[in-house]
Amino acid sequence: MHGAFSILAAALAASLLPALAGCVTGNGDAQVSTRPVAIQSPGDGQGGNQVAGKSPSSPASPAPTGTAAAAAPGTTPPVTTVKVTGLEEVNLDKLVLALAPGQPLVRKTGAMCGFGHDVQPEQAGEQAYEDLAQSARQGLAASGIPVPVSSSLFETGSQALFLLRGRATDVDFGYCAFWHVTELEGSLTVDWELFSLLEQRVVFRGSTRGSAKVSGGTPAEAGIQGINDAVAEAAARLGGDPQFRAVLVKQAPGPQTTSQTVAGPITLAKRPLFTGSFQSHAKQVTQATVLLRAGGHGSGFLISADGLILTNAHVVQGQAQIRVELPDGRVLTGQVLRRDAQRDVALVQVPLADAPALPLDLALPQVSEEVYASGAPLDTAFTGTITKGIVSALRREPDGLLYIQADIDVQPGNSGGPLLDSSGNVIGITVFGVQPAGGSIGLNFFIPIDQALAALNLYPQ
Repeated sequence: MHGAFSILAAALAASLLPALAGCVTGNGDAQVSTRPVAIQSPGDGQGGNQVAGKSPSSPASPAPTGTAAAAAPGTTPPVTTVKVTGLEEVNLDKLVLALAPGQPLVRKTGAMCGFGHDVQPEQAGEQAYEDLAQSARQGLAASGIPVPVSSSLFETGSQALFLLRGRATDVDFGYCAFWHVTELEGSLTVDWELFSLLEQRVVFRGSTRGSAKVSGGTPAEAGIQGINDAVAEAAARLGGDPQFRAVLVKQAPGPQTTSQTVAGPITLAKRPLFTGSFQSHAKQVTQATVLLRAGGHGSGFLISADGLILTNAHVVQGQAQIRVELPDGRVLTGQVLRRDAQRDVALVQVPLADAPALPLDLALPQVSEEVYASGAPLDTAFTGTITKGIVSALRREPDGLLYIQADIDVQPGNSGGPLLDSSGNVIGITVFGVQPAGGSIGLNFFIPIDQALAALNLYPQ
């Protein structure tokens, strides 16, 4: 699964590039006439670079503690409550038909049923087995379980937190064909396992039974149809299982607001800026850059010793929690404290006491200044990748949103990771890029760190 980086398709790039050549304003920023619409990359956060309003509020969670999260004097931390808002999406990862060695797919039931023979598994064709997963999805959807329209995360951009696998056993279908009319009846059992991507473990196991009757077609056609119908029925019964549904209950904060998810300001402890070369601080940069998973993956970075992380709103989407993987191998559950969809930033907290946070330089970089990016491009195996480039321009849109444009190479999976100056101080957050030919062309955009902090009501001392 790839990360939550918003790739712009060629057609969108064509509309964006003329805008990037817009008039220069008095402060040296260029006017961008139209905000590009982001198209999801494989495994990206649903909706990509969303701008039409704010994201839902985050769940109730412990307020940040310590000097990194002290509330401003005279403010009262807001209190949120948790309410059920539906069920989490489930991605059906695999469904296999398990037949005993030598077992026919469909058996002829008796000598009185006219001509014909047992139907062997190879007579069904590969497509028939691929259709089983789709039949299961239809059964789940019929019972009210949210499922992607396809089994492929790459095709749907699904951000499901749960993967479901099924194994059809006890397959027993028989047919009787007389005067070219096939009558088929049978049943099967599906053993299910539900895997949580957040917890990285199986959270539900269960079995359901399905049956079907089919009239017409050849014995092979009737058998394939009957098995698919039985799988759909078994999946629908799974979807109606109270224990299965209880695992999928989605929680969201309430009451929701149209702006920040938490109103009170948070004061960040001052961290001295790095000086000297980037190389002398490269290890600290990679130690502070984290991987976030919610179906796909994205990046983020630590900004306080007590575990506050900045990332993109489209990386966390509407999730209350998100899986956070640290460079040292530890896996933590992060609480999504705040998010702002228009500025596409989010604040996550993990339970840490002495995190290797990065210093933040709120000054805008100069055009041609050397910059670096850290993150997990394309695949989680590339976590900790650092790339280098220069600032190409500062671009301001009519709605006031400012972006740092740079030719530095970033890819899907870099979203939410830090943009750093030549000493390793954070100056921005990776958010999207233009990739008309499917690869980076050095036209990538970053949120200035001061605007990211302001959108989340964060204030460095």
